[in-house]
Amino acid sequence: MINFTAKTIVTSAKPSSRECFFRSSLYVGHVSITIDNITCDRWDAHHVPNDSLASKLPDQSLDDALNYCRDPDGKGHPWCYVKGNPVKTWEFCDVPYCQ
Repeated sequence: MINFTAKTIVTSAKPSSRECFFRSSLYVGHVSITIDNITCDRWDAHHVPNDSLASKLPDQSLDDALNYCRDPDGKGHPWCYVKGNPVKTWEFCDVPYCQ
C-alpha cells in the first residue's frame, strides 16, 4: 500500500521551472507581460479591495497580485489590464498551459 502525503502530491504535481498553468483561475505565477509584449498594469489601479472581481484573485490581496497575470473572471487563460490603449483595456498573457 502506498501512502501519499500532501508534500508528495505537491512535489509530484509541480510543473517544470517554466511558468505555466493547469487551471487559469488558480494561476499565481509571476508573468506580467502580455502576448503582445506589453507590461501589465497593477490590479489595484482598476479595482478596490472589496470589488467582486478583485475578491476572486487567488492572491491574498490586490497588493500581492501586483501586476501579475491572473484570471479572476474565468476567461480560461491568465490575463491582465493594459494601459495606454483606449480600445484594448486588457489582454491575455504569454503563459503556456502546462503539458
